[in-house]
Amino acid sequence: MHFSHRSISLRFTAVALGGIAFFCVPSASAQTVEFRVLSWDGPIENLSYDSEGKSIPLSAAENGLSLPYRFQGGAALELYREEKIDEKIVRVPVARLPLPANLTKAILVLARSGDDKHSYAGMWMDDSFDARPVNCLKFFNLSHVPVALKIGTEDIQLAPQESSKLLPFDLKTRSLPLKVAVNSGAGWEVVSSERQTVREGLRILVLFHDGHTDSEGNRTLIDFVKLYDYVQPQPRR
Repeated sequence: MHFSHRSISLRFTAVALGGIAFFCVPSASAQTVEFRVLSWDGPIENLSYDSEGKSIPLSAAENGLSLPYRFQGGAALELYREEKIDEKIVRVPVARLPLPANLTKAILVLARSGDDKHSYAGMWMDDSFDARPVNCLKFFNLSHVPVALKIGTEDIQLAPQESSKLLPFDLKTRSLPLKVAVNSGAGWEVVSSERQTVREGLRILVLFHDGHTDSEGNRTLIDFVKLYDYVQPQPRR
């Protein structure tokens, strides 16, 4: 693959949503899932959900993962906001997010939706160790354009929306050259070239999503975010 080298600015920020669900089969019964929230377009504030008969406040800072939450209940996570209406505190539903079958550990990506931006759309991403092992990079393309990567000696192409690639890394390597290109229809254009740090015990998730428009009206084709989890390596025997 040949990349042109016209530079396009990138912003490292929270992943965009794009209305994609990564699971096709909803759960038909109650289940328990541990999840973290990835904020989409601003902080998540003043939301709650019910779990095991209790109201649980939910929040997430902009551009990052929240602390872990636990949900045990029905087949869908229902988010609501408490508001005072006619001198009474009422629950205003803002999202109903069906749980995929057999999901136990997840990242929940939330984005404001609707004309008033008071409701939310969301998608569940499997965050189990089977789906995202230790000592691996996982790439997800949620954008509407094809993405091509060259990392180390590997060439990877990700189709628009919901395509992913899992790539183990060599534990003897401390960093890998990573080049990212996109195709907007006029050929491939390099948008980023850097070195990707790796180390034993890391789970690295790289999410590509549709770009943003800055204050001057300039729009990037894609943005991406990198998320790191560290798992303490087991002593070698």
